[in-house]
Amino acid sequence: MPFNGVFVRIEEFSEAYETRIEDFILVAKENRRKTLSMYLGGVVIECFLKKLLVQKYNIAGRKGIKYWYDLNIIEELSEKGNVLKEEYKEKRIMDNPYHDYSKALELLGLSDNLPENIENKIKLVYNPLKQEKTDFTDLRYRAEKDIETEEFEEWLASFREVHNWINDQKQRIED
Repeated sequence: MPFNGVFVRIEEFSEAYETRIEDFILVAKENRRKTLSMYLGGVVIECFLKKLLVQKYNIAGRKGIKYWYDLNIIEELSEKGNVLKEEYKEKRIMDNPYHDYSKALELLGLSDNLPENIENKIKLVYNPLKQEKTDFTDLRYRAEKDIETEEFEEWLASFREVHNWINDQKQRIED
């Protein structure tokens, strides 16, 4: 078995994306839960980008959280047996981009010639608080009263445009 205790199957980003978008639609309905909607929306975009990365590079597993591999490399290293730590690093297909949209877009080949209006909207979806060294994950500690309705509506419009733009890029990613 290629997943021999060293490697873990990659997360089901496709399924995670589908369920998070459903969750997002439920909580964003009628602007009832602005903070949670913005947090979940950030997760939706992250899962969408990771789903596309896994598909593009045939990622099958990971070692720890950082290194991502395709099935051929997993089988090769599993059969080899005694693998040096450095070899795991050298053989990886890529590093997990974690929550970093910019890194994921770069790995997908979408960061070059990014339309400025989309780039600004991606920044807002990624960093809805518009503060240095924060991202959407920081919303999990915020109260509902911290988000004004106008801020949420601007963020929601940006989220929709970013989501649609990524969806429109799928053909470009697959080429």
